Amino acid sequence: MDPSIPEDQKTIASDGSGLLYVKFERHCLMERLLVRVKKREKKQKERPALMWEEWEEENDTCLLENYSDDLDLDIPNVSLSETAEPPSDLISPLLKYQKEWLAWSLKQEESTFKGGILADEMGMGKTVQAIALVLAQRELKKDSSILSSSPSASQEVPTVKGTLVVCPVIGVMQWFREIECCTTKGSNKTLVYHGANREKCTYKLEEYDFVITTYYTIEADYRTKKSKHNCKNSKPRVEMLDQKTDSTEKLSDDGSVDVSASVRKDVSRIWSVLHSVKWDRIILDEAHYLKDADCNTARAVLALESSYKWALTGIPLQNRMRELYSIVRFLQAKPYTYHFCKDCDCKALDYSSFSTKCAQCHHKPARHFLWWNRYIAKPLESILSNATGRDAMVLLKHKILKNLLLKRTKKERAADLALPLKTVSLRIDSLDVNEKAYNQQLLEETIAKLDKCPRDGPLRKNYRSINTRLQKAVDHPFLVEHNMEKGIPNSKPTVKGFRSSSILNKIHLDDFRTSTKIEALREEIMFMFERDSSAKGIVLSQFTPFLDLIQYSLQK
Repeated sequence: MDPSIPEDQKTIASDGSGLLYVKFERHCLMERLLVRVKKREKKQKERPALMWEEWEEENDTCLLENYSDDLDLDIPNVSLSETAEPPSDLISPLLKYQKEWLAWSLKQEESTFKGGILADEMGMGKTVQAIALVLAQRELKKDSSILSSSPSASQEVPTVKGTLVVCPVIGVMQWFREIECCTTKGSNKTLVYHGANREKCTYKLEEYDFVITTYYTIEADYRTKKSKHNCKNSKPRVEMLDQKTDSTEKLSDDGSVDVSASVRKDVSRIWSVLHSVKWDRIILDEAHYLKDADCNTARAVLALESSYKWALTGIPLQNRMRELYSIVRFLQAKPYTYHFCKDCDCKALDYSSFSTKCAQCHHKPARHFLWWNRYIAKPLESILSNATGRDAMVLLKHKILKNLLLKRTKKERAADLALPLKTVSLRIDSLDVNEKAYNQQLLEETIAKLDKCPRDGPLRKNYRSINTRLQKAVDHPFLVEHNMEKGIPNSKPTVKGFRSSSILNKIHLDDFRTSTKIEALREEIMFMFERDSSAKGIVLSQFTPFLDLIQYSLQK
């Protein structure tokens, strides 16, 4: 039986059939909906129905249609059959499920949501799918002078044709290489906006198809500019921009925006380079970085403007519902992330509860509510004791995620991927005589040092570093004998193809010796080539210097 069912309702369903409980649950739902309908009818006798009341009616319809359906968020509720052919500038072939994404994402950008969440499992090619979407839309708009299908929400900033990709630092070069490798040579202009000197350069953002940056870069630039702008004598943002934008922003023949130096100067006084324009599209890679909509990184990202918004993540929901809200808030999905007034049609994405009255409608803060909190977050807090918790789960899966999220797994699309079965094998090898003696000596020295050290001494508290040293010795004695912290800094490389800081430049190569682990790896590589001469492998190690020793040994 469902653990979310309150105890009193479980008793009613104790006959084991479950049928009685289903009838009772639906009866309770009908009673709740009837109460809401009566309240709305009473209010609508005095005034016309408000926007949020109409959406509440849509919620009720969704509940009636899907109340008995499965609520497991891991089970996808979007079934796609339509596919789209890849754009001509994409040279990397797309699999069937990737073509389905392309068709779905193109429709999403035409819808009121203007984007969505791609939550495919890791390794299914979310990056190339996002690139395919950008190229496909560009191909569709080639004959049009309009940059996007939606008008700019703000006339304060110029619009550019480019797509802004925001990702962790580790993903910057991956995105750059994917764009270079998967697209026709010369068909795209890409800018990596990252590094200490980024703000010293002058950028014509309207010239780029892709601009790649990091979450940290956006947050740092936004925080710096905001702190400078929040000085005592600063004027409101709109007042500063109105003087220039009417006369200096215009579309050129190819659809790009001609932003004059004066506009750039005024905008840059207030916002960072990336916040000073409205992008055609923003793509958040690893979007779960926005765990909290109130953190500094999220605020900086949410301040960016674009016509379309996409979030890529394999884990949109990890621990708390607030994590998912941060992503939905980025998408600005209406009505899910808006604040509404109970007395009028006032709505806003951001609303300060500390104000004495609303800036739009002048009603008190208590008369306003956040859609997400009212229908999703708060009911789910009491899901074990309140039937409205199930209402929230129904709305979350069958209304919100059904409209916004596409999720596929490798298991689900195994036929498309044609991946070989994963086999995990453990190989156990014995160290040779010299290695055994070295490791035994190192262990005895370590124990002797620990015995001499006080119980509350720093050495006893730092067992992890001791264990790491012993692990290195098992990989190769050189990792202990030639610690990376030792040696001559900035020395010129003596081994061609290796950096100056490499461990190979700290040892006498004439004395180089292999290790049991390296020999075991060499043997496994030989077995791999015997099975398939065209096979490729990836060697991973916790210690980077060990990879240098492996490479040198294999080359030798």
